[in-house]
Amino acid sequence: GVGAVALEAEWHGDAFALRVGGDVLLWCRKGAALTATVTAANRYFSGPASEAQTLLAMDLPGPVRLLSARELTTPGGQKALNVSFMVPADTGLGDASAPLVGLQVEAATCSSFARSPACDLHQVASSATAGRYQAVLITSLATGNVFFLRARVSNG
Repeated sequence: GVGAVALEAEWHGDAFALRVGGDVLLWCRKGAALTATVTAANRYFSGPASEAQTLLAMDLPGPVRLLSARELTTPGGQKALNVSFMVPADTGLGDASAPLVGLQVEAATCSSFARSPACDLHQVASSATAGRYQAVLITSLATGNVFFLRARVSNG
């Protein structure tokens, strides 16, 4: 039969422990290169090792910075918010070097951001662009409301 191994990564600040069955195999810091090979074995023989694969130890990105919004009216007369922000200082590798692949911006009339009849929630998800600053246009907003904003980015 084919066996499987469950690897678990547990973050502790800027480092993580890689565990198998509760035993720590190694400690690693964000941004460190991890190289691994796999070898199949049974009670009769061991096969050749796989080709080595190297990955960088990546965490989730930190919080976006300098989140701001500017109210405007679209050419069609709709109320909109131009939301802009600076990417996190740590995009997952301990610095700003990890590429960002996506972003999500939300505007809501309630601070809980819970979609309900009492909370008007607007979400815009898109691909991140190259550069330190990101901007998203949120349209179809009801006039006369105050909106809470939040934004997050994702890495690959």
